[in-house]
Amino acid sequence: MRYIIPIISSLLIIIGVSFIAAMMLRFFNKRIWQSRYLQKFAIWLPRATAFSQLIWLVGILLGAGIFYLIGGSLTTVLIFFILALVIALPISWLFYQIGSKVTNAKHKEQRRKFLKSMAGVFPVAALSFAATGVVKSYSKVKVPIIEVPVPDLPLALDGLRIAHLSDLHLGYYFQLDELQLALYDIKAQNPDIFFVTGDVADELHQLDKALNMINELDTPHKGFASVGNHEYYRGIDKVISVYGNNPVPLLLDHGVTIQINGQPVYIGGADDPVSHRLDMQSFLRKTVEKSMQDAPENAFKILLSHRPAAFDIAQNMGVHLTLAGHTHGAQFGFNGRSVFEGNPIERYLWGLYRNNGKALYTSCGMGHWFPFRFGCPAEAPILVLKQAKA
Repeated sequence: MRYIIPIISSLLIIIGVSFIAAMMLRFFNKRIWQSRYLQKFAIWLPRATAFSQLIWLVGILLGAGIFYLIGGSLTTVLIFFILALVIALPISWLFYQIGSKVTNAKHKEQRRKFLKSMAGVFPVAALSFAATGVVKSYSKVKVPIIEVPVPDLPLALDGLRIAHLSDLHLGYYFQLDELQLALYDIKAQNPDIFFVTGDVADELHQLDKALNMINELDTPHKGFASVGNHEYYRGIDKVISVYGNNPVPLLLDHGVTIQINGQPVYIGGADDPVSHRLDMQSFLRKTVEKSMQDAPENAFKILLSHRPAAFDIAQNMGVHLTLAGHTHGAQFGFNGRSVFEGNPIERYLWGLYRNNGKALYTSCGMGHWFPFRFGCPAEAPILVLKQAKA
């Protein structure tokens, strides 16, 4: 419940921005389109935003799926439409003004109508963009095959196929039947082992069923899981209890050594700092050290960390492969990367990263708690280890 106050504060900010967008729409409508329908729409926009957010909030508080399905989807469309309006309306006005100045008296009325239509392209495109992002968030989970070159990879691990599952967020916009469909596609790729890097279930009663379903991948080598911030939001003690009665082991500040084709492979599971606190790097350093402290010297080392920021620490500790999630690729992508790539807050948003002969894969997740994806499809990648030169 302590997260309700920030949620409500965010919703109030959104309503405030919707009022600004509505005022802008009324202002520009009087000067460009003079449409009574747009005038009415501007009046109802803040009300519709508040109503959709109320439905969403009720769904969050009551755990009622239909409410946050409808409320969340509608709110998301409105949020992006409102933000796009704030940007698009001044552009529409500028386009209209420039076009008006270069026209001559001849065919003035026809050109004026044409300019009105063209000025309307920007707001319409904004609405189309918002709706498309929401629709794509419900698309089928993709199972891409990603080759991961690793210098000095032991021959026994060459071609090892790892199924990476992360950020399912079961209960919001991703359900058990959709997980089952994704697992069919994952199993068809014949993974050798699977790893789950946190944020599995936002409706905790689905966690046990989900883990049993994932375990039915029946990979040749046992899979493992680590925690994310949403495990803490739902109650970490309850989560640990579920894992304790489940065939998928949870690695929390510790690791295990398994044998794959005679090669020792050490798998460590990092804890999650839960919130973006000032000492996050210190926290991550301690948990990575704990997770990897029992790793044999000759083992191939894998770290499961919900936070991709752990990669900077892990690579310096000799971890060959780090698997992470959390970011959802910022839910905007292009050509296999997040459009926000390289920002100072979170550098490893989506995809494969290599540095000093070590590798990180950040999954953009199978599910989400915010129903919007654009160029950043839900995924459960199959990572194929390959020998490579340093």
